[in-house]
Amino acid sequence: MGKSEKQTKENKKTKLEKLPDDIKEKTYLTRQVDTSIAILDSSENDVVLESLLFLSKYADIKLNNLDYLQQKGLMNKLLKLFKSNICILRLSLRLLDILLNLEDVVYELDQSQYDDKIIEISNYYITHSDLPIKKFCVSILSKLAVSSRITSLIFKIDLFNPILATMKSTKDLGLLEATMKFFHALLSVPAALSMLPTVEKFDVGVVMMHLEHQHVPIRDITYDIILKMTSFSIDIFQQMFKNQKLVEKMLNVVMVPQKAEFHKRALNVVLNCIESEETSTYYIESLEFLNFCQWVKACDPEYFLPCVKLFEHLSKINRIKQTLYDLSVEESILYFLRSNDKTILNITCEAICNMSEHSYCCNKMVQPVVLRAIVEMLERKDDIDPQNEVAIKTLFTLARRVPETIDILCTIDAVPILLEYFRRGTKMLSEETFMRVLELIYRVALHPLYQNAVVSDKLFEDLLKLVTTESEPIATMIAEILSYFVNCKSFVNVFTKSDGASVMISRLLMTNNTKLMNMILLFIHSSLSEDVLFRQFLQNELVPSIKNLPELVKSRMPLAEKILRLVYNLYLPLKFYELGRLQISDKLNNNFYILTGNWPSQQPFPFMEIYLENKCSPIVVTYVVNYMFEVKKETKRQSVLSTSSLGSSRRSSVISQSSRSSEIFGMLYVPPMSINFGGLTPDPYLARYIYHIKKYLKDEMTIQEKVKMLAEYIDTLLSGPEDEKGTPITSKLHTFQQHLQALRFKLGSSLIPIGFLRMGFHCERALLFKAIGDRVCVPSALIKGKHKLYWNEVAVLEGENSRTELRMYVVDLMQAVGELLPVGSRQANKYCDLTY
Repeated sequence: MGKSEKQTKENKKTKLEKLPDDIKEKTYLTRQVDTSIAILDSSENDVVLESLLFLSKYADIKLNNLDYLQQKGLMNKLLKLFKSNICILRLSLRLLDILLNLEDVVYELDQSQYDDKIIEISNYYITHSDLPIKKFCVSILSKLAVSSRITSLIFKIDLFNPILATMKSTKDLGLLEATMKFFHALLSVPAALSMLPTVEKFDVGVVMMHLEHQHVPIRDITYDIILKMTSFSIDIFQQMFKNQKLVEKMLNVVMVPQKAEFHKRALNVVLNCIESEETSTYYIESLEFLNFCQWVKACDPEYFLPCVKLFEHLSKINRIKQTLYDLSVEESILYFLRSNDKTILNITCEAICNMSEHSYCCNKMVQPVVLRAIVEMLERKDDIDPQNEVAIKTLFTLARRVPETIDILCTIDAVPILLEYFRRGTKMLSEETFMRVLELIYRVALHPLYQNAVVSDKLFEDLLKLVTTESEPIATMIAEILSYFVNCKSFVNVFTKSDGASVMISRLLMTNNTKLMNMILLFIHSSLSEDVLFRQFLQNELVPSIKNLPELVKSRMPLAEKILRLVYNLYLPLKFYELGRLQISDKLNNNFYILTGNWPSQQPFPFMEIYLENKCSPIVVTYVVNYMFEVKKETKRQSVLSTSSLGSSRRSSVISQSSRSSEIFGMLYVPPMSINFGGLTPDPYLARYIYHIKKYLKDEMTIQEKVKMLAEYIDTLLSGPEDEKGTPITSKLHTFQQHLQALRFKLGSSLIPIGFLRMGFHCERALLFKAIGDRVCVPSALIKGKHKLYWNEVAVLEGENSRTELRMYVVDLMQAVGELLPVGSRQANKYCDLTY
């Protein structure tokens, strides 16, 4: 090549490097553009070069020009010029790089017919020595990297190593920037991303070495690369970043005011790192993190959000809570409460909840100033968390872990605010949040100093209404809360006025939730200690409701059977009605009663209290054991009866039939005005019977002797008139019915005190035996048989020394009066199955 020709090429190359500034301004006509594109096929390099220079200037003017150039087929023309001299190659690559700003060009080039050209461009980048060409090639590849197909194609050759080598060693700022942009683009492609970890000796240090680069654009793309790489949370990358102490470096960047332009990205890098197990916590004992904890206490509010996100994430990790406490991280977290941004405040509250799991942290954070700031959040109304559920959760968490929280909340007047949230109900609050409000109010109600601030009739009315809510967890909590107040007078009044027993029983029957059923049963069990509530539950058919629960359900809830036993023990008339048996340990209480005759099975059990309140009486005759009176000393008219006569036979009874009227009934004369006509008449006779028999039952007597004496005494009382001896049983029954009719007429009621009877059979004698025996230490069981016969059983301890045993006997009150018949024996079975 001659000297003049070489000089000409150098001039053209220099002219090309100065493009487009040295191209003179001129008017571009469509015809000229078309001509320039057409002559690109020329074999004369100078002509082609001039056309390329003209088209480059035209392409630089505005984006619309690129569309026209593409429509005229410029891309294909440029691809054919790759084998031309270096000047033409430079301009061709430059124009192609500009054209790739159009998506249509990228899409068109992403066709298999152009694969060889893309490989050629890749090879130019790897092997060509000309820096401008390498820059244009890497820029073109960056724009084509959006296609997974193209990236898979170019990675068939070893591309990553040249990229990394360029990033590590090149001194040309333009090439370094373009290469790093290409590398950044590749990080968005799954194919390239999966290959990068396999590159031999790849180290993120190649990227991080440019963090302090003097050229700002290179520093910018370095942060972008690191930000994107950490966003993938790939273990191998994160381990490398950990070795390079990336988080510590980012924290240092954040704390340097002169690097403000990188603060946001640096914080985002840290946030990405905390999402990866390898880099989430390793730095917390570093000096940089300790300085950062102090820095956030005075940092600008614009940094609050990323910083509080960092602390919130760390606070969730249990294994480092002790270290965080040692570093006083909870103090740094509390400083974010000075923000007015609701999002920041909510994240701060979440961090407080997390840190409260550490007992010492929790105690340090429960302070009036902290709780007051959280309570102030409850009074805010905005679109972010409109019901302030995060703040409620925080108060709830602290109250559960530190009891003093309730004291502080009460002293800073937070209770009215909590009550307001309670009144909003589940229509405005989520179920979980409403339950938290409920528990906070419950804890205040339990506080002996502040319970008056929440306990009121209105509160109880609202709670009772919530029992019927569709939310079973809420209903369960309500039942638990109400269980605490069963002895509160205000609650009892509200409960009875609101027919609370019916509400509770209905809720019990309408749910299949075992937890809710158990809690309602627990409330009922607690309520039975209160007489008013006990009666209301009984009158609302508590016993049938529990008995009718499915057996499988009752087997899972032992409390159901326990309630039945408790009800039976507290209300013996119902127990006897349901079970037909009172045990020896069941001592009759005042106004115990039994029904005679046929009570309709479909009708609920008749409660005496209802009849007395309504001033009516049941249809069937009802015997009442009334212990209202007590005789403390004998009257002048009372006779002293001898022990010997009491021990005689029934026919030679100690109290002769002729003398009973004068010695017993005469002394128990009750004036007519003492009869409560139409209601329940008090029974002075039973008291006299108990007083009378007590005198003849001595401590040294055996149980058999006491039973016989009491049996003969009762036989004397209930044998009827003297002239009834030896008469047929049908005649006696007729007389007995007349006797009952006369008593009902006299008392104006079917409620007949047992002491008023002067005649009786199995039922009357067995009941009187039980009524008197329970007061004179002759305990017995009262049993109703299948044929509606009644009898008593007593326990007798038999044998000697260690071989003694307890045996049960039936007491004969009808024939061989006072005889004990072994339970299960032929004589006992005959006695118990006897019918009339």
